[in-house]
Amino acid sequence: MRRVYTMFAARVVSSPVLLQLAVFAVALTIFRELVWVSRVLETMSQMPLSRLPEFALTVVMRGEVVTLAALGVMIFTALSLQWRVRTMWQPKLRSLAT
Repeated sequence: MRRVYTMFAARVVSSPVLLQLAVFAVALTIFRELVWVSRVLETMSQMPLSRLPEFALTVVMRGEVVTLAALGVMIFTALSLQWRVRTMWQPKLRSLAT
């Protein structure tokens, strides 16, 4: 029975979805450490609505390379995670339909 549990754990750990979630969590942690999100939100709340796009562009353009890379990784993994989950469940849904 231990072999079954070991194989199940290996399959779960080697799952691409779990890997993407881990990458997203690491990128989110890096982003949180480098950017004071509460201060950015506070500044945005005090700004007129017409200046928000300019402020967002300025914040992104003045960001460091690591911050921008973390933001890019978070966006990429968030957008591709839906595709991974769909392809992971699709064969099971087809077998249930037949």
